[in-house]
Amino acid sequence: MKWYYISHPYTGNEEENRKKAADVQRHLHEMYADIMCINPLAMFAPLADLSYEEVMTYCLEVMHPADAVIMCRGYEKSRGCMREYEAAKQEGKTILFYEGGDAPLVGIEEHEKGDKVQEIDMTKPQPCAKFAHAGTVERIAKLVEETNEVIQEAYIVSQHEQSNKEFPCEAMNEVIQGARERLALELTDVIHVCISWLDAKGWDEEARGELHRRVNEKNRDRGYF
Repeated sequence: MKWYYISHPYTGNEEENRKKAADVQRHLHEMYADIMCINPLAMFAPLADLSYEEVMTYCLEVMHPADAVIMCRGYEKSRGCMREYEAAKQEGKTILFYEGGDAPLVGIEEHEKGDKVQEIDMTKPQPCAKFAHAGTVERIAKLVEETNEVIQEAYIVSQHEQSNKEFPCEAMNEVIQGARERLALELTDVIHVCISWLDAKGWDEEARGELHRRVNEKNRDRGYF
């Protein structure tokens, strides 16, 4: 009997993802009687207090002897799943994809043919790979650097706007608009630094969405909107 390793997103919505992985395992055993599925989310549930890196080390060790790796829906947004995917490719393992329900497992070619590989949405903040392995001090320094640039641009905008109130000038309006755009870009840079930090700590896009929901609910309850 062959052993197949299930790679399923986890961090950020742990309880729900553990249930989903269990459903995947059950469906696969019902569809394929000749395989034994390894579900690391169930296997390592008692070790939830371990660090992210420690758990990933265990997962990769368990994956190593598997005959194939099954990538589950949402894998491309999960930092852990993508590490398992890259490790599986490096080891030359068979990589299969499971889309849910009674859908059969498909190989990479069929998966890509069906246009199931998600394109990077360039309108959303994407984690910066350059700082994927940066330490806390480096991340703090980068956040301070970007925040200082926001402060500088905000000061320039404020000065220009004040000057234009005292001495209105059509040409100054264009200068102010340019300064506002630079400020907007610098503010967006701060967002990217924060997203990259969250991603490095295991908070993938789905998990970050859950964080946004919680913060929005907190702000709504405070009457902020």
